Amino acid sequence: MSVLLKTPKSIKETRVAEATKDGYDAYLYQYTNLDNGKIYVGIHGGKKKKKGDYNDGYTNSSTNEEFNEALANPNSNFRYEVKEYGSYSLMTVRENDILTIGRGENKDLYYNKTNGAPQFKVPDFDAVDTLVKRVKNGYYKVVKMKRAELEKLEFLQVRTEEHPGLKKDIAQKIDEAAGDTSNCEPIIIMEGRGATEGEDIGADGCHTVGGGLMSKKMKSMPVIIIPFKDNKHYSSVEVRAFSNEMNAPDEVHKNPATKDDLKKQLLNMIVDSEDESVLDDPSVKPWLVNKMHVTKSKAVGLIKSAKAQYAKDKGVDADKYFRTYSDAEFNAWVRKYENGNPDGIVIPINSNFLKYDQIMRDLEMNLLRDKKGLLVEPIQPEKKMVTFLIRHKSSAHTDRWDDALSKNLKSWIYPYLALLDMKPFIEVLPSQVSSDLGILKFTKEAA
Repeated sequence: MSVLLKTPKSIKETRVAEATKDGYDAYLYQYTNLDNGKIYVGIHGGKKKKKGDYNDGYTNSSTNEEFNEALANPNSNFRYEVKEYGSYSLMTVRENDILTIGRGENKDLYYNKTNGAPQFKVPDFDAVDTLVKRVKNGYYKVVKMKRAELEKLEFLQVRTEEHPGLKKDIAQKIDEAAGDTSNCEPIIIMEGRGATEGEDIGADGCHTVGGGLMSKKMKSMPVIIIPFKDNKHYSSVEVRAFSNEMNAPDEVHKNPATKDDLKKQLLNMIVDSEDESVLDDPSVKPWLVNKMHVTKSKAVGLIKSAKAQYAKDKGVDADKYFRTYSDAEFNAWVRKYENGNPDGIVIPINSNFLKYDQIMRDLEMNLLRDKKGLLVEPIQPEKKMVTFLIRHKSSAHTDRWDDALSKNLKSWIYPYLALLDMKPFIEVLPSQVSSDLGILKFTKEAA
């Protein structure tokens, strides 16, 4: 039995979980009264201590008189356990998890008067899974939505790249079926969860809708609408987790969620909680392994990669500060490039997501037309130059852009530009600045 510096005589048994090699800031402990089974759960560590130490003389901070009297009685029989280690903020979450479930089932079994105060919210993956099962098991009716409504539908962007080939295949199959869309997977819509209050948003089926809209014969498509009363309790991060889980890799009929899609999900979790230790919650790794079907080692790698990108975003990388651009600032840069090059067009692009259909629409708008609005023969552009202006909204997107998306843009779009005899340029807005004085943040004046 481990010996505590300040062990009450009532403690007859001690169990201490093995700590992580990297150390810890706090720990979660539990007292169990072996005489009546009652439990007290607490945490210790935080700002006053660089590293929490279970053997530092601390016992508990309970204000429950019954518990304190029993613990002080040398004739009582208690078991003391150190169960988990981690950041102080994560331990507040774990304490809340345990007490919410435990006191919810049997409040009288706990000496704790409250469920604690978690410092951030972890996505409820069990609740997400319940909603996924409801959808897949036919709990919600499949109805038809007309083309005009589908054209207005916005979608969550949980993917890192669009797949125009998949859209084209869907469009061809719909046309071959004379516009029949009954074999299409239903589009999933969250009622009332759009960017504008009261608007709906697509949570799954973006490529299906995109393919349908490319079809000339599509009149309507099957959709499942999850009522607001059923989705309002889900956070935005949980809605994104739902969207990713609907596209788990075992779904061979769809384009599955990629490693980058899952990394984006993890980064959203960190940003939402403003604490990277949210990824250390014991529910995160099992969700990646059991629901998103990645290996345990890949799950660990994804979590480490997301944390590293978040740290990079925070500007801790060797006196570098990551420069982002608001929509208004980005639009101003677009106008600046347009004014500086009247002989060319400018197409703005967010580096994390290539919208090929939007790019093609912009290029089509540049084609010469006659007085009736018809394309002139032979087809030719009004302006012979095009600048793709790239904005990095996060440092998490830079490697993906450099390694894949920029190359995809060239392989998909440049051949079309060559046919039009247009000269392309790619301009990436600056995202980092270095300073001898340390981290230098961009201001409106500096920009």
